[in-house]
Amino acid sequence: MATFRKIGDRWSAEVYVNGVRKSKRHDTKAQAKNWASQTEFELGQMADGVSTTHMLLDVFKKYAEEISETKKGAQWEIVRLKMFERFSISKVRLGISVVIALFNQLDICTHHNNPHNNARC
Repeated sequence: MATFRKIGDRWSAEVYVNGVRKSKRHDTKAQAKNWASQTEFELGQMADGVSTTHMLLDVFKKYAEEISETKKGAQWEIVRLKMFERFSISKVRLGISVVIALFNQLDICTHHNNPHNNARC
């Protein structure tokens, strides 16, 4: 549910969905309503466990930036990862738990690929 208030010469939109609150100020009430509608949808998707902002492509990019660059064959691995941008699978939105698990795994790999450590992911 969204709430709209006029504060000075601007409109404030406040959205509260499933314990998450967001607010933003806009020049017109129409802009505030559009933002509130989009934000309510995104927060509702997040409550259902679907990320509205994280795609598989984000995971590929993070891996290329943080892991691949430390490897001997970095150039070609990065080329292969960039190739996935052309495929529709890279646009798949990931569930929140999947995003957290993948990013945590990347952090673990970064730690294991430390030059002082012999372990590799």
